[in-house]
Amino acid sequence: MNAWLEAFDAKIAEQMEEAIPHPPKEVFKRLRVYLLKEAEQQNHQTQQHEVSGLLKQQKDHNRFIIFLGPAFDKEPSALKPFVLGSGGSLSFGLVLKDSNGGSILEAAFFHFRSKKAQVIRYDITPKPRDLLDDPRAHYHWADDLRLPAPVLHPLHILEVLFRVVDPQLK
Repeated sequence: MNAWLEAFDAKIAEQMEEAIPHPPKEVFKRLRVYLLKEAEQQNHQTQQHEVSGLLKQQKDHNRFIIFLGPAFDKEPSALKPFVLGSGGSLSFGLVLKDSNGGSILEAAFFHFRSKKAQVIRYDITPKPRDLLDDPRAHYHWADDLRLPAPVLHPLHILEVLFRVVDPQLK
């Protein structure tokens, strides 16, 4: 295997352990507050009163799962996405592990789909399948194109989607 790719993957694994300085319950609370403010202050189709019903959390042993809406590349689901002003649909999921007052990010997906653009995805997988074709942290710009990416805090990813991607698609 390529030494550069191995070093890059090791750095991503390190970033996953350092990405979130808050415990999982605090991460959930911050995501909820962010989405409530977005629904209140911006012209999104999802209303503020709907946010609490959309954002979910589950605890599985020492892991916390936070999710909103379905994964677009999975089976059809009764879960509803957050619908932005452009009509784009946002779904995401995080798997966090409580660690010394913070959280280790074990996996994540953020999926944005609109009528004007293909699906835009940001994924972090627990283990890379193939460091070259499917790196651990990556953006999907088309069905079969995955670009390596740094590990980003979940709120930063939402900021990019709400402030950069969605306005360009209105």
